Amino acid sequence: MRTIKESIHVVLITSVVGTVLCDAPDVNATPVTVDFSFLQTTSYAGLPAGSQVTGSFSFDDAEYGAANTWYFHFENGLPTISVEMDWLGTHWTTANAGLAFVSYGPEGAFDGWILAGSYAPEVCGDARYVCGAYLPTGEPDFQLDASGAHPFFGVGVVPGASETTAAANMTWSVRPSVDVPEPTTLALFSLSLLIMAARRRRGAPTRR
Repeated sequence: MRTIKESIHVVLITSVVGTVLCDAPDVNATPVTVDFSFLQTTSYAGLPAGSQVTGSFSFDDAEYGAANTWYFHFENGLPTISVEMDWLGTHWTTANAGLAFVSYGPEGAFDGWILAGSYAPEVCGDARYVCGAYLPTGEPDFQLDASGAHPFFGVGVVPGASETTAAANMTWSVRPSVDVPEPTTLALFSLSLLIMAARRRRGAPTRR
């Protein structure tokens, strides 16, 4: 049986290590995932008019959330964890698309976004994530704008096309978040178990 002195020793070691671990920043502690769908309004890229397109994206909102605030970066995009969508004959991921804008309403709730393809910077300059859909020059591109302050807007182009297709009747929702222990919590808990196991082995009688 562990003595009171040994138990206090374990608690003190765990507390000190926990303080050090908590000083390290956690990454992706608050992921937000959005599912969306819309109708392609014209026959385009192998899809007939009225075809439904679905997709999703996720991002870490740990640095966002201030009430009545917009966050945007149209040149390099905002950090985006994942993108999944098949549209315009292209599979879109974070390799070729990302968030350019997110907004938060009066209560600090996430209420709008712009997702766009990442077009060549030499073509779009400071608007890499929002200009390609307006300058069809050989690559597929798109922009989906569901920002809370404006009506939904969506446009896409395919390689070599001079015209664009629109997206309409969008619906989108935020997936219910699942509480997952942050990395420091898991590390602290694991370390505590290891320390207690080591103390127990040291106190066990030796057999001959």
